[in-house]
Amino acid sequence: QQSRKFNFNPLGVEEVIDVNMGSSKSSGSRKLYKFGVSIEQKAAVYFEPLRTLDLTRQQSLVYSHLITVSPRYVMVNHLRSSLRIFQDGTDFAATVLSPCEKAEFHWPDSSLKKMIRL
Repeated sequence: QQSRKFNFNPLGVEEVIDVNMGSSKSSGSRKLYKFGVSIEQKAAVYFEPLRTLDLTRQQSLVYSHLITVSPRYVMVNHLRSSLRIFQDGTDFAATVLSPCEKAEFHWPDSSLKKMIRL
């Protein structure tokens, strides 16, 4: 699946990209994956290759866009027991976390409210 298009030219932009994925066989619902996207400009020093008999190296700054894509929601379980996370309106756990475990969270059904139950 693909997300909607987004412009990665403006720097300092942070936005959320939604991707709906296929339907589950049992319920026919579509999963909703949310990703955060941030865009920064990074500078790096670039050294020109050495030429024969020329031991000087020219250096210049090269700028590049650093595009970071990460899950929008990350759940962390700091409890001493397992944690089951449900999307409100569903009867199956979207995520089960053992103690000291972390995992990204995505909505199992894009048509339901974006609320969770523990």
